[in-house]
Amino acid sequence: MEKIILRAPSNGISGYKKLIEKTFDILNKNFELIFIPFNDASPSELKTLNGLNKDNFHVKELVLSPLCLDFTKSLTNFLPDKENVLVSTMWESSVVPRFPVEDLNYVASKVLVPSLWNQDVFTASGVKNVHYLPLFVDDTFFNLKNKTNLSSFTFCAGACEAVNSGNIHRKNFNVIISSFLKAFKGVKDVELKLKLSAGDRAVLGKYLDDRIKFCGDYLTDKQMSEYLGEIDVFVTAAKAEGWGYFQIESLATGRPVISAN
Repeated sequence: MEKIILRAPSNGISGYKKLIEKTFDILNKNFELIFIPFNDASPSELKTLNGLNKDNFHVKELVLSPLCLDFTKSLTNFLPDKENVLVSTMWESSVVPRFPVEDLNYVASKVLVPSLWNQDVFTASGVKNVHYLPLFVDDTFFNLKNKTNLSSFTFCAGACEAVNSGNIHRKNFNVIISSFLKAFKGVKDVELKLKLSAGDRAVLGKYLDDRIKFCGDYLTDKQMSEYLGEIDVFVTAAKAEGWGYFQIESLATGRPVISAN
């Protein structure tokens, strides 16, 4: 079986956590996987896969990492100087800053991004060898589902981190909530479900009324597909998205997505 090295944060958050989990499972089934975490906080089951040595040092590497915006977190600080390093990353604005452009061009033989828009942004910003690698969902779980509770029309908005990590101004959840309250004032047979993180409740909780339901629990793919199966439409007001897992999972479940242009 072919060997491959995976380098990734063992405590990733937001869309990176989902990407790391899905990528890890696929690589572990199809390759002899060598996992190298960015830190020492790896679960014990992952540490057993950390077997880098002189015999496998030169095999192909896949790096899952956010863009590094300054030298203290530069990829050049910990990646080996070899020609078969692939970096999977994304960016949420129309221009990639100069430092990560230079960082990627130095360490990566290929840069993998999750959308054609990201491919255009990275290429126009000066990143070399940019390739589009589409995101994926597990259709064992995410498939067409019939809603069972028909007593109300259900909107849903979701994010792995809505207000943490500086996302509050990009995700625009207060826009969704205030628009819902204004558009459906006095309407009882409509609801808005918010699938967020536990840390978001303190900031967004002040908006909630009986028709707005908050879920801050971590959901497995099976649980998430069942959750999305009980909505009618997914709504996002984000200015930009890097991964957009909620959107593609909603579409895979047969639910339309309303988004900003």
